[in-house]
Amino acid sequence: MFALGLPFLVLWVASVESHLGVLGPKNVSQKDAEFERTYVDEVNSELVNIYTFNHTVTRNRTEGVRVSVNVLNKQKGAPLLFVVRQKEAVVSFQVPLILRGLYQRKYLYQKVERTLCQPPTKNESEVQFFYVDVSTLSPVNTTYQLRVSRMDDFVLRTGEQFTFNTTAAQPQYFKYEFPEGVDSVIVKVTSNKAFPCSVISIQDVLCPVYDLDNNVAFIGMYQTMTKKAAITVQRKDFPSNSFYVVVVVKTEDQACGGSLPFYPFVEDEPVDQGHRQKTLSVLVSQAVTSEAYVGGMLFCLGIFLSFYLLTVLLACWENWRQKKKTLLVAIDRVCPESGHPRVLADSFPGSSSYEGYNYGSFENGSGSTDGLVDSAGTGDLSYGYQDRPFDPVGPRPRLDSMSSVEEDDYDTLTDIDSDKNVIRTKQYLYVADLARKDKRVLRKKYQIYFWNIATIAVFYALPVVQLVITYQTVVNVTGNQDICYYNFLCAHPLGNLSAFNNILSNLGYILLGLLFLLIILQREINHNRALLRNDLYALECGIPKHFGLFYAMGTALMMEGLLSACYHVCPNYTNFQFDTSFMYMIAGLCMLKLYQKRHPDINASAYSAYACLAIVIFFSVLGVVFGKGNTVFWIVFSVIHIIATLLLSTQLYYMGRWKLDSGIFRRILHVLYTDCIRQCSGPLYVDRMVLLVMGNIINWSLAAYGLIMRPNDFASYLLAIGICNLLLYFAFYIIMKLRSGERIKLIPLLCIVCTSVVWGFALFFFFQGLSTWQLSCNMANKGPSYGMSREVQSKIEKKYDEELEERLVEWIIVQCGPDVGRPDRGRLGFQVWLKNGVILSKLVNSLYPDGSKPVKVPENPPSMVFKQMEQVAQFLKAAEDYGVTKTDMFQTVDLFEGKDLAAVQRTLMALGSLAVTKNDGHYRGDPNWFMKKAQEHKREFTESQLQEGKHVIGLQMGSNRGASQAGMTGYGRPRQIIS
Repeated sequence: MFALGLPFLVLWVASVESHLGVLGPKNVSQKDAEFERTYVDEVNSELVNIYTFNHTVTRNRTEGVRVSVNVLNKQKGAPLLFVVRQKEAVVSFQVPLILRGLYQRKYLYQKVERTLCQPPTKNESEVQFFYVDVSTLSPVNTTYQLRVSRMDDFVLRTGEQFTFNTTAAQPQYFKYEFPEGVDSVIVKVTSNKAFPCSVISIQDVLCPVYDLDNNVAFIGMYQTMTKKAAITVQRKDFPSNSFYVVVVVKTEDQACGGSLPFYPFVEDEPVDQGHRQKTLSVLVSQAVTSEAYVGGMLFCLGIFLSFYLLTVLLACWENWRQKKKTLLVAIDRVCPESGHPRVLADSFPGSSSYEGYNYGSFENGSGSTDGLVDSAGTGDLSYGYQDRPFDPVGPRPRLDSMSSVEEDDYDTLTDIDSDKNVIRTKQYLYVADLARKDKRVLRKKYQIYFWNIATIAVFYALPVVQLVITYQTVVNVTGNQDICYYNFLCAHPLGNLSAFNNILSNLGYILLGLLFLLIILQREINHNRALLRNDLYALECGIPKHFGLFYAMGTALMMEGLLSACYHVCPNYTNFQFDTSFMYMIAGLCMLKLYQKRHPDINASAYSAYACLAIVIFFSVLGVVFGKGNTVFWIVFSVIHIIATLLLSTQLYYMGRWKLDSGIFRRILHVLYTDCIRQCSGPLYVDRMVLLVMGNIINWSLAAYGLIMRPNDFASYLLAIGICNLLLYFAFYIIMKLRSGERIKLIPLLCIVCTSVVWGFALFFFFQGLSTWQLSCNMANKGPSYGMSREVQSKIEKKYDEELEERLVEWIIVQCGPDVGRPDRGRLGFQVWLKNGVILSKLVNSLYPDGSKPVKVPENPPSMVFKQMEQVAQFLKAAEDYGVTKTDMFQTVDLFEGKDLAAVQRTLMALGSLAVTKNDGHYRGDPNWFMKKAQEHKREFTESQLQEGKHVIGLQMGSNRGASQAGMTGYGRPRQIIS
């Protein structure tokens, strides 16, 4: 086999001599080399060293080979070129190795290690040769070290963790082969240190392997990481049933949210990064099998379909109960004297007996119910209506024949006087009689809600679907998994979707929304059938039945599920607002439906309701984009929130009779004068006033919380406002029903209890803060800033002082005690250490005597996000009370999001300086760590000294001593310039 390689060697040497002959004669030094031996040689422009290695390659065993090079001479302008020639691949690299970072920064590495790609063999065993050529254009000798070694752990095994070290110039990659029966695996890479930032890549078994920071993204799938990364790999994507796991340390930490290192802006001057090393562990474990995956999907689908089954069973039971009740009522209604049906007051559920009581103008109770029911039987149900006869539903062939009916033809309250006799002429007054508008008008009005939201859903969803399909296509084509912020540890792909399980979890919204629509459809069909047969229960009991708002609510729920699924196709910062918009709509529509249950005539129109919701969504987008730490935005939003609450409260209290026009101020002054000054009277509608007062207290509190805390997740904050108002009005609705003598039936009560339990669990997990839509699960997938934003953020990050960090850490440990621990070095470690606010609270408490600690420190560190931010806010308040000026204070987001950790250092420095200056015995540590602030030295002068000082011209006014006109030139002459 060695003889076969000699002709190739001769040809290569001849080509080198012919190619370099113009530069002068070359001396080629060829030597047989051995593994696991370090060679220290020299090379110059007249000398080329060639090392020949041979090793046995077997078909069933994979062996890795690693080349380590270290250049001992640090001279510029003449790097060494190393060329490794294999059977089917050539790898070349220069030493010192120069890699580029952001803004074309150059980073230099003297020590380089590369793993060789193993050529395949068809024989059972084969001896293969490879050659390492070393050359340079340097005229002087350059000393280097060369070592080629075998890698015993080159092949990864399922379930076995392997730990290794890597740098930017010493990347590592390993091979994994799918065992029999395994179709999908998860490659997990972990590290105890967040920085330096690294990249994990999955590549096919091809040569060459792209294992440098500047080319690792060329092929395969890749993902940046700080402490944890995971990539799911499927066998079907790799025809060779094997793949490479490539681990590369990046030259800069900016891609992982870290700070940029100091870089001297000297043209073409690379920076030696030294020993930028990271220790990582890789573990390949079997993913969920196809059977388990399908079983889980079917189980999830079965849970949601069980709601359909439960609904059918309840519907059958309710139908049987109603038939039984109708039969009993029909038997009870028949009068033995005349054979005519007889209406009983207690035949309606929840009604009390009307025996001995007449509401209308029938004298002495002589009104006959027989006549009432007879008219019902014939379809003539006028009840003596004078101005607006009650049209029977039965004779109308079409219920939706209402195109000629306009809402403007009917007034809300002005026709009350003319219709009083309509009510007075009835023997029994029903809730339906309180509806002043024609039923056809109201039905048409509420159907607009459904058609409008259906139109909105179509125009909203189509671009969203197109966008996320594009995102997923880009991810599949480029392999860049940083585009989508998955929790890759539990992302299970299916087909072209990277995390189908996250999409499947939103199926419940769609299925339950569809079930809701089917229930409403069935109720509407039954109601229309009852109207067609002149059912007195459907005609008179309850408010007029209108289902348009119900259809809109069901559609909004389905769209929320669809858009949430679209969000989980590729979750990231840009598409978060998709499903949140319909969450706002659901909250608003639920409130409108509750209000319509009590006030069917004066509810908001669909156009005004959706216009208000559009304004809410507009503010949500503004808050997400511009609301982070923006004081002006939060002030404007809080003012608008309070004003909108007052306007809506006034509208609700006066039942729509209050109008916003030019005379509003005059009317307000008149009401204040008549009701508060001239005669202090209580509110006319006490219950309504109680609700509105509570609503204003809650909304004003939420506005104050937003203005003070400025929560980072503005969309969730805005949704919390809507949900709080919805729950408040729902509680008021139930209380008013109970106060009115109504009772809550079993099924609604059961739904309320179950909903409360589910909401409790949902809120618990929501406030845990286990994930965020702004950052990925490992913070490495945070999209970088560009342009002006990147430049500003870079300048802020450069202000962070790592030496100052060490001093502050030492002081906090000495001041608070060793139980606070010690953070990892760097910005991220410092941020995580102080993020929950507990250590900061202990620090400020240690500067006070026992018994007067300003901050309460919880026994267990808070895990909820808002609790951590609240703890930091308490520290800031205590630091300000201690004496730290506001200009030296950082904001909560500066620490919590790592926006400006230099401001955090500035606050701690100011706190330490104050502690040293006060010198009250509570400061611990070296006083030289902080600058002692200047103290006040007040001086007092006598009255004679003050009077004497009035006759002295202070030197601030200038001095006339030594004044002379010598050397002055005549006026008007130009300035003399002497060369």
